[in-house]
Amino acid sequence: MSVGSIAIRDLAQQALTFKYAEGGRDPSTGFDCWGLVHWMLCQLGHTIPDYTDDKVCSVNGYSRFIEEYHKYGVEIDRKDAKPGDVLFFRRHGLAGHAGILLDKGKFIHCNKAGVQVSRLSDQYHARTLTAVVRIHDDNH
Repeated sequence: MSVGSIAIRDLAQQALTFKYAEGGRDPSTGFDCWGLVHWMLCQLGHTIPDYTDDKVCSVNGYSRFIEEYHKYGVEIDRKDAKPGDVLFFRRHGLAGHAGILLDKGKFIHCNKAGVQVSRLSDQYHARTLTAVVRIHDDNH
């Protein structure tokens, strides 16, 4: 296991203690999926804006998040995904959910049940995964 994988695994263990909060951006009060992804990327040393403001969301909903993340990374094929890559899932035709790949086909994300680890092979997640973005190393 690489050092990066260990850091992601340790960070995920910490994140599993956090609760859900709509629009949440702070471990002490809780996260939504976008807040968790942003927090984890920052903890891993990436410098990336938090795309939750109205100018991003109002253009065409959450599908704009993928476009914005392309400024800091590159979309890759799901078969090439590795720990730390950002996963986008489709809801109602838009990228309405996000998580971070851990290892062995598992990813961490946050929904109304709280922060949790799920399998990418689950029927729902396999069907709705719409993009995988690898953040550039120069965003550290």
